[in-house]
Amino acid sequence: MKQQILNYISKFSEIPDEQWLVNRFYENRNTNYKLLGVQIPFIKKEITVCCAQGHCVDKKKLTEFCSDVAFLGYHRAIRLYPDVLELYNITQSPEDGEQITIGLVNNGVHPDYQQATPKARVVAYLYDLLSKEYDKEYVLSEEYYAKFKED
Repeated sequence: MKQQILNYISKFSEIPDEQWLVNRFYENRNTNYKLLGVQIPFIKKEITVCCAQGHCVDKKKLTEFCSDVAFLGYHRAIRLYPDVLELYNITQSPEDGEQITIGLVNNGVHPDYQQATPKARVVAYLYDLLSKEYDKEYVLSEEYYAKFKED
């Protein structure tokens, strides 16, 4: 499970903050076009923004995933999407019951994860899970980056 958590930390850390979403799996947004980090006025591009679970679904299957969630319900639909099921399995806390832990963290509802962005909350949560796996304490620095605590 350690490697799975590390994979998700790596995956989520690479996704820019502006591509994260709360309270929905995904949506398409128009954003200003940037060239070498400089915004080019009057040129827009469409980006797909997602929650943590949405980032685990192939972009071509996002609408299919969302319609499956609407039609089948979340718990049955995730069985059709292996990466979402894996994320659910490694992050679900029994204390949250039927509520999806990673969704609570992503949306800023979980009381222990109140970082400024969904990305920061999710990555901090994954580092906490990793620290339990390694039985070592992480020290969070800046927004969500972590290092092993040296004792």
